Amino acid sequence: MANPARPRAVAVLVTVVTTVAIAALAVLAPPATPRQRVALNTADTADTAATAAGTAAARAPRIADPMTFQDSFDNGRLDGWRVTDETTRHGPSRWTARGGAARQRSNVYAGATDGLAHPGTMLLSGNGAWRDYDLAVTATSRDDDAFGLVFRYVDRNNFYRFSLDRERHVRRLVAKVRGRYRLLAEAPGGYRAGTGYRLRVRAVGADLRAFVNGRQVLHAVDASVGRGRFGLYTWSNPTSFDAFHAAVRTEKYVTIALLPDTQHESQSAPGMFAAQTTWLARCRAQRNIVAVLHEGDVVDELQDRRQWRNARSALLRLAGKVPLTVAAGNHDILRSGAKRPVRAEPAAFDRLVSSLPGYRVDGRYRRHSSQNTYQLLDAGGLRLVVLNLTYGPSNAQLRWAGRVAHRYRDREVVLLTHDYLGQDGRRRGRPGDRHLPSSSSPARNDGTAVWSKFVRRHANVRFTFNVHVITPTHRGGHYSVGRRVSRDAAGRRVYQVLTNFQSMRRGAGYLRLVRLYPATNRVEVETYSPYLHRSLTGRDNRFAFTGVDLRH
Repeated sequence: MANPARPRAVAVLVTVVTTVAIAALAVLAPPATPRQRVALNTADTADTAATAAGTAAARAPRIADPMTFQDSFDNGRLDGWRVTDETTRHGPSRWTARGGAARQRSNVYAGATDGLAHPGTMLLSGNGAWRDYDLAVTATSRDDDAFGLVFRYVDRNNFYRFSLDRERHVRRLVAKVRGRYRLLAEAPGGYRAGTGYRLRVRAVGADLRAFVNGRQVLHAVDASVGRGRFGLYTWSNPTSFDAFHAAVRTEKYVTIALLPDTQHESQSAPGMFAAQTTWLARCRAQRNIVAVLHEGDVVDELQDRRQWRNARSALLRLAGKVPLTVAAGNHDILRSGAKRPVRAEPAAFDRLVSSLPGYRVDGRYRRHSSQNTYQLLDAGGLRLVVLNLTYGPSNAQLRWAGRVAHRYRDREVVLLTHDYLGQDGRRRGRPGDRHLPSSSSPARNDGTAVWSKFVRRHANVRFTFNVHVITPTHRGGHYSVGRRVSRDAAGRRVYQVLTNFQSMRRGAGYLRLVRLYPATNRVEVETYSPYLHRSLTGRDNRFAFTGVDLRH
């Protein structure tokens, strides 16, 4: 609600407003989609004026090799965000995730209404080491005061802020350095109550640009604050924010997180599973996590609805926050103890995946099936295809995988499948092993066949990740891990990794963090349990690959 006793609005000092044609921008924040719950105002008069004034604008600098940070808020959680109230007056703030948006519902504010300070409340995320980024969010308010974005936030005394103020009919770009506010740019034009606005900030070096609904409205050059986090801002203004997206230049590496076999967690330790996914959501910025790959056996018994509910509850914590791919394990699609050949029953698995908000694939082997899919991933200069194959893929499915690898031969392929490599570092397929895919049905291919029929034939398959094996790596041990580096038919190295901890007290919450360093062709692997707050540090579980050709 509006502050009831306000002095007259401050006189506007109009600076020259510049803009750039959208086609000249190298990295664009994605536009609002139909799923957003508000209509964008694309005919605002101030925006039109800004466009007319922008013909002489300089070309905006590029963000090199960005990774994506996102949050749709569809899962009703604010994991990875932190509330910072600059004042307690008319507060505290009330930030929640509800109805597919982050909502701030209080009238918290302080400061003179005709000044620059306007301390309110912020919802912060990101990584304090991040320098250059392009961030955007859709904001809606029925009030008449200020809302916007903060960026390069170091602490309460050092950050930038872009805001829209309806009552004062002004848009401002402000710096706060060593506790003192300074106006960088200003232009007339507030907002219409109840209308959604796509706010966007691009900060590259000292070049700072602010956009509303795709049009540049403010531009400043300032190097006072060189790095920091970003977030949402309100001042005496209940506001909802939706569809947050940031393209970020990473300094060194990006991380792919591996969720190994969770069947026992879904069965009897759902809190352990939830601890893993909550930690991944909370730490995705600090760890530069660009994807989470679940390696299959989400549940132990596919006919047990309780286990599927437990699994969904845990995986929902990632929904809309980080790209997720879930592989189908034997326990997810094959009934235990069934007569061979075992017929696949994928309905429960498909229901789980389709129920996760924001779960995205770029292609499928079969329509409406989530067993064999692929997802394109661009992050930190890497161009990847995450290829997800079901437990023991058939010959037809391997041929389809080959077509995908060939179509995207300018990308590196990351193969995710439930069973492939054994704890001894050999690809699985020895006759007589009753735990092989082929033992459930002769139509299913074992690891040796997946290698010969698919992996070795395509020079862009760079990694394989799997679980399934429970035979311990060492006699008397409690985990099953292995790795192998092989050369394909073209002579390129393929890095194959087995990860399984299900025999360690239901898995003990361990997961794998695979850090990829494109500039140095290095891959580092760490094993960590958010449940135990503990790492496994032996050479089986903390290791590196060097000389990895990460750019095809």
